[in-house]
Amino acid sequence: QRLLLVLDNFEQIVAAAPALAGLLGDVPGLTALITSREVLRLSGEHVVIVAPLAVSDPAITHAAEQMAHYAAVQLFVARAQAVAAQFQLTSANASVVSAICARLDGLPLAIELAAAHIPLFPPPALLARLERRLPVLTRGPRDVPPRHQTLRATIAWSYERLSSSEQTLFRRLGVFAGGCTVEAAEQVCGTTPTASASVVEGVTSLLEKSLLRRIDADGDAPRVGMLETLREYALEQLDGADDMFALRAHHASYYVDLAIAAVPQLRGVDQQRFLGLLVVERDNFRTALDWALRDGAVGVALTTALVDFWYYQGHLREGLAWLRLALQAEHAGDASTRAHLLRRSVMFMFYTGNYAGAREAQQEALALYRKIGDVRGVAESLKELTEVAWLLGDLTQAAALASEGLELFRALGDPALEARLLNRLGDVRREQGRYTEARQHFQESLAKWRALGDRNEYVTALNGLGDMLFDEGDLVGARHAFEEALAVTRVTGWELITALGLSNLGYVALLEGNPDGARAMLEESMAWFRDAGVSGIAPRLHRLAAVLHVQGDTDRAKATLREVLPLQWQLGNPRWIAESFEIRAHIACAEAEWERAAQLLGAATALRTRAGMPLPPVYHAQHRADVATAQKSLGCLAFEAAWAAGDAMSRDEMRAFSSLL
Repeated sequence: QRLLLVLDNFEQIVAAAPALAGLLGDVPGLTALITSREVLRLSGEHVVIVAPLAVSDPAITHAAEQMAHYAAVQLFVARAQAVAAQFQLTSANASVVSAICARLDGLPLAIELAAAHIPLFPPPALLARLERRLPVLTRGPRDVPPRHQTLRATIAWSYERLSSSEQTLFRRLGVFAGGCTVEAAEQVCGTTPTASASVVEGVTSLLEKSLLRRIDADGDAPRVGMLETLREYALEQLDGADDMFALRAHHASYYVDLAIAAVPQLRGVDQQRFLGLLVVERDNFRTALDWALRDGAVGVALTTALVDFWYYQGHLREGLAWLRLALQAEHAGDASTRAHLLRRSVMFMFYTGNYAGAREAQQEALALYRKIGDVRGVAESLKELTEVAWLLGDLTQAAALASEGLELFRALGDPALEARLLNRLGDVRREQGRYTEARQHFQESLAKWRALGDRNEYVTALNGLGDMLFDEGDLVGARHAFEEALAVTRVTGWELITALGLSNLGYVALLEGNPDGARAMLEESMAWFRDAGVSGIAPRLHRLAAVLHVQGDTDRAKATLREVLPLQWQLGNPRWIAESFEIRAHIACAEAEWERAAQLLGAATALRTRAGMPLPPVYHAQHRADVATAQKSLGCLAFEAAWAAGDAMSRDEMRAFSSLL
């Protein structure tokens, strides 16, 4: 006969597997279909992994009708209606129900136990309680085995059937968030050479017992991990265990070493590959930081090592939050450590809009470096204070700081730091209209970066040169520089500089007569700035207003300027405010608001004159045309009076005036 033998829950009698193999060998027409939490490891066995129920990605919003197609959501709704007949999946609760199913890893028993709480807890309240799953997922039916009445009992039933060494490895693996490589498991969980040798065998056994799963990830290193529900149980077992503190220390130490090893690679030709490696371990870094910063030294080391990663990925707010925690750690009381953390936090503060805090942090760092006699620290602080002063529009201070810093860098014989400061000094001279000097600084910086092979810093210098060529009116040269810079950043994956490059190219496209192309690039750039929460949107949003006006969408252009001007006043850089005033004056001329146009032009010129920032040649033709149009329409006397009124405004008066535009 041809027979199908179905054996369910075979893990309870897995020792009988050899007998089953004998039976199958003796009866040629017999096939066995077996369910088991554990692989039987028999010859001829074909393993099919039964995955959890399908869930939607919590980051993607779907309509209720789409959510209803997911198996996990269907099970939740069916079980919820069994205890609360009035429950319905609606547009109001669908995303929350989906999030509940995702938090429960799509596990059928977990979903059933959660749905049983619907009579008391509406979905949002239930989701909040499931931050810790195991205390909530109880009260299963009385007519099922005790191991199925609570999720903790179900997991415990499997855990208790592990050998002592497997139990130890299982709870130790709970320390990893988002999974880990097999190498990491060996290094962290194998606290002795003998234990390390047995980790691979133990991982394989836990995979066969469905307590671990293989995680697909880019790269050659295999990764394993737990469902979060299982990990919660593993962490419960780890909490209070004799090896908990040693294991946490091993975990943090491993990821400190990984992050430190990646630091030089993030500025090299393999940047994209190493960024990818660090992104995969992001949750492990967070877990290690959360624990290590309580101790101090290890957490500070990990925070410092991850600064470039956060910066290049655009995770500025997260990076700043960890830097602030590191500054509060006991070990950060050391003057050198504190100065270093303060200095690394400056650009994070700046790009997230805390301009005053950025300057204060850098000044404190500089004072600490001077106090302890750290010449390199003084030089690096001077470089970063130069950048802050430049971004705030204080060109006199920026030039003085840069000159002092350059002397120190040359004395130290550090071409990389010298090249960075040359690049920033080029920006300062460009803003001052000293284009010949600016060109020399950028070209010298570019030559150094070529020799050093640092593509990221090369791109920064190339963008600076492009800005200078643009200001001079050399649109072709600027476009070529920006295009080359953008091509490199597309490869390296530096998203912040990619967004800046798109903004630069967009404005070149506008002045070259391609407003549609300009709008596409500027909107892509602005979208990134908004999503990343980076204040770089402030100086550049006015460029989109200029594009919108050229396309005839004047109302939206004015609305965009109303959005950007408060941000620019918060930054305080006179150049960007002046450019916004000049664009608004151009719109006013087109709408026959001659007096307003003259006032805006007078105020913009005053801002530039007081800051020592002359109008770049690229804008001369448009400026002359707007002045001539307003003067002709108003008459000389009225035009001069309106211009003088704008020119005489204080910064506070200009700020109030701009709020009425």
